[in-house]
Amino acid sequence: MFQKKIRRIPFLSRMQIKNQIYFVFCLTVVFPVMLLGFFTIRHTAEILYDRAYQQLESDNTRAKSVLFDVTLNFYSISDDIIADSTLKSILQKDYASAAEARSARESYGRLATTLSNNASISSICVYTENDTFPVEGQIQSANSEQVKDWFQQVRIPGSVYWETSVSEQSGTGESELTMVRSFPFTDREYSAILVIRMSNNYVKNRIQNNQLFISLSLNQQPIFFCTQRSLQGTLETAPIDYDTRLFQSSGKLEYQGKQAFSYISSFIPYKAENTFLYFTSLDFDAPGYITNFWLLSVLVLVIAIVVPYMVILMFTNYFTKRIAHLKNAMHDAAQGDFDTIGPFKGDDELSVIFVDLQNMIANVREQQAKIYRSQLKEQELVNRQQKMEFKLLASQINPHFIYNTLETIRMMALCEGAKDVASATALFGKTMRYVLENTGTTQTTLDKELGYIENYLAIQKLRFDEKVNYTLEIPDSFSPAQYQILPLLLQPIVENSISHGIKESPRKGIIRISVEPQEEERRLVIRIEDNGVGIPQEKVEDLRNHIAGKDGEMVTSNIGLFNIYQRIKLFYGGEYGMTLESREGQGTRFTLTFPLQPV
Repeated sequence: MFQKKIRRIPFLSRMQIKNQIYFVFCLTVVFPVMLLGFFTIRHTAEILYDRAYQQLESDNTRAKSVLFDVTLNFYSISDDIIADSTLKSILQKDYASAAEARSARESYGRLATTLSNNASISSICVYTENDTFPVEGQIQSANSEQVKDWFQQVRIPGSVYWETSVSEQSGTGESELTMVRSFPFTDREYSAILVIRMSNNYVKNRIQNNQLFISLSLNQQPIFFCTQRSLQGTLETAPIDYDTRLFQSSGKLEYQGKQAFSYISSFIPYKAENTFLYFTSLDFDAPGYITNFWLLSVLVLVIAIVVPYMVILMFTNYFTKRIAHLKNAMHDAAQGDFDTIGPFKGDDELSVIFVDLQNMIANVREQQAKIYRSQLKEQELVNRQQKMEFKLLASQINPHFIYNTLETIRMMALCEGAKDVASATALFGKTMRYVLENTGTTQTTLDKELGYIENYLAIQKLRFDEKVNYTLEIPDSFSPAQYQILPLLLQPIVENSISHGIKESPRKGIIRISVEPQEEERRLVIRIEDNGVGIPQEKVEDLRNHIAGKDGEMVTSNIGLFNIYQRIKLFYGGEYGMTLESREGQGTRFTLTFPLQPV
């Protein structure tokens, strides 16, 4: 049956046997080997590319993780130091002589202990505007232009500023990542800043990879750490878009005259909104390695085709000679000359050819089976890749999708005449936008915070109807948009008034929010009061101590009020905070005090 199908190919049957063998060899061996070889080479090269970039990304992520841990540790250390009452009293005292100031400084050993206990710190120093301190040591008077500039950068109490600078104390002469944080003193006290520098040796021990190149830079400043030390202190030449907030790129580039695979990304240090660390990871070996792989693979593929072709060529010449001899013998036999048939006696060449053909078919089928299995594996990889891409796309849904969805729901509700639903959806969208935009930030304007509270109360009014009512009192001469405040402070208090005050009261609930600027004292007072059920007098003091953390117990309830109290104290200082007043059956009032800070 197979022979009949072969005979149906006219051009093949008209070819010489030698050419037929060449044709079948190319069709069944050369072309499949070329297709399979080039596919395998390309697929393997893609795997090598992917692994190279995965290694770069992993190394880059590891470096960011180390820097995140260090910057978070610096912030925690600074929290403890700037809140130390002993240090504050030392900084605010006027000393009669430099020797007296040195003695006070030497009696305070916390800075030296912190330096010795943290390998990540190369130097730690406090600079103060109290000029009775000498210009030396870990506590000294601020006199250099750089230090004065730092005071300007962190003029908001408790704020943080990051830059690269050279420490005279470390003695290395290299630029180091530096955190500057101001003490939360009042205007009547000497201002002071805490300066902590990161050790480049620590960074080297934690993130250096002997196989990969990595450089670290801050904003558009020179490189402060690089595995190639000669580049430290020079500007980063890798293509970075500094206008992109969270920059990330990968690809092949030319760096310092060499080809390299790259992975570049940015990172925002803890509590540093407008500061960006840039991580550049490069692999100079991978491009050459993959190029050599391509050349060697192509060479092996050519050899895999040429060598069999030469063997087939020699075999075909030998085989056609045997066929010609058989043809001459058959012709001689047809002419009656049987003597020439003798050498083929018992040796059926056609049977041998047929067996060889069967073997060739078996080989072709084996090659096709290999190709089919390879295609199945390829399809399985494609399916996995599609699943990964789907998960990646799903994880990249940003808040704008949520806003657009809520707007769609609101429009549908309006079309259906459900105005309450549309109104609630719009309010919820505004509330969600404010929360997402201010998560992790430290400043917002007072009018935005009050607008967020009005949206929240409007939602609660839709929920409870006349059970919840509210008033917002702002002096006509006061513009909330011109002053700033910590975000997301007021909503937990309002929620507490509704849940624990008005909701349990049988009468119509009213929440009154009043804003009182005290210009002379440069203080802002916000009161939130309700006419709910109130709190029994015997529990008011316990609640006050609980919120302030004075009872020594772990805070598990009233966590929102506890967080508000702690945030105000940590960010603005000890003279600001929150007070609680309540009478059972009459209501509860919270009073919050902040510094009056213009935008």
